[in-house]
Amino acid sequence: MLAAKAPTLREALDKAVEQGLPYLILDGTLISSDRCADKKTSRKGKEIDKWYSGKAHEPAGNVQALAAPGGVPLWVSDVLPGSTHDLTAARELVLPGARPYLKDLPIPGRFRL
Repeated sequence: MLAAKAPTLREALDKAVEQGLPYLILDGTLISSDRCADKKTSRKGKEIDKWYSGKAHEPAGNVQALAAPGGVPLWVSDVLPGSTHDLTAARELVLPGARPYLKDLPIPGRFRL
């Protein structure tokens, strides 16, 4: 029910432009979970647990969020497996929808989109 009421990425970006925000903050986090188990093949050809996060050393989900300059969250992504790198998650979940807004609404981050 909450997800159905949450704004889409486009709605959040439109609202940020409408409010005249100077920039948005993009950040990701890992949320621990002990209920995820699924296998995938790594780039090196090994079978790995796709929900296992090497960064957190436990199963987790990767979630990206856009926040206003004061830190108020405007949008939160769907969850990706913990084995997904933050940069990959941002490129898959945020960049395609945010690209048309980047000229007028910068999204500084720890990495280049």
